[in-house]
Amino acid sequence: MSNLREEIEQQRKILEQATAKIKEIESRISHDSDGVWKPANGEEIRFVTSWGEIDKYVISAHPADFERIGFGNYFKKAEQNIAETHAKQIRLFNQLKRIALTIDPEKGGRFLCDVPNYYLYCDTPCHKVNAGVVYHSDMPHLVYFSTQELAVKAYDMLDEQNKKTFRGDFI
Repeated sequence: MSNLREEIEQQRKILEQATAKIKEIESRISHDSDGVWKPANGEEIRFVTSWGEIDKYVISAHPADFERIGFGNYFKKAEQNIAETHAKQIRLFNQLKRIALTIDPEKGGRFLCDVPNYYLYCDTPCHKVNAGVVYHSDMPHLVYFSTQELAVKAYDMLDEQNKKTFRGDFI
């Protein structure tokens, strides 16, 4: 009987060592080669839903998890405020895009080469909204307008929450 107990104890130690080794490997897998954190299987994350809200989820081996991680739509539980900021920026971008399609349908918010592309930006120290212009470099996070006047009009058409987001009042 004591031999069986010794064998059980020996197997338990082997199992504990194997479990520790698995956890160490999983922690290495949960970071990209450049050191960026990636959620491990069973880890709880926050993400921005398709309707712009923050939701929580436990990572599993579901194909949608790999897509979410590949796209970068995941945040650590402690980073919920970052996720909320990201969601606000998505809502702002989407409203600006809808406005652009309404008031400037030919450009429709898109960057067009060799013509003026006006966009909105905020001078963050004083929270002043301005319109800039580019001709040859597209910045994918911007919505473009044909004229400076249309860009300013688009800002005026934003709802109050998105105006606050644009000015950086949420930071």
